[in-house]
Amino acid sequence: KAWRTLGRIGLGLEGKVFALLGLAFKSQTDDVRCSPALSLALQLVDRRASVQAYDPKATARARAVAPGLDYCNNLEEALTGVDCAIIATEWQQFVETGWRELRPLMDAPVVIDLRNLLVPDRMRAWGFVYEALGRPALQLSEWELVERTDNGGSGKASIVETSRASDRGTSALP
Repeated sequence: KAWRTLGRIGLGLEGKVFALLGLAFKSQTDDVRCSPALSLALQLVDRRASVQAYDPKATARARAVAPGLDYCNNLEEALTGVDCAIIATEWQQFVETGWRELRPLMDAPVVIDLRNLLVPDRMRAWGFVYEALGRPALQLSEWELVERTDNGGSGKASIVETSRASDRGTSALP
């Protein structure tokens, strides 16, 4: 699906720089065994693209498996100078990131969200070319940004479904 999306938005691979965000096969772990993100990274490199990889926990293990990538210490470093950012693991950090503020770091504001973590209308309003995979795209009117009051009043933003929550018995994005 990632290859079709790249082709659809007209982004070639050779000579391009990609930020690969999330290397573990799932969030909250450093386990990279059978990681789709690392497979994607190696395929990008095989097609003569550069990959700036970042994961909050899995960088050390990923480096042992795929030493040919440029590993970054933080999200800002990973996004600097890239032609496209690919979100490959569903880390909460990527949801809570101030994408509007990070946009100037990127050479081209293209985000491919393989985990459908972000709000498409909001990303597009901030000037991103945004493609989300994994779930049908949601309209901004179906979601709203609310302040979380649990966890000791952390004040961190959380995206909460407003129009369909009762239909599915859920109230928040994973």
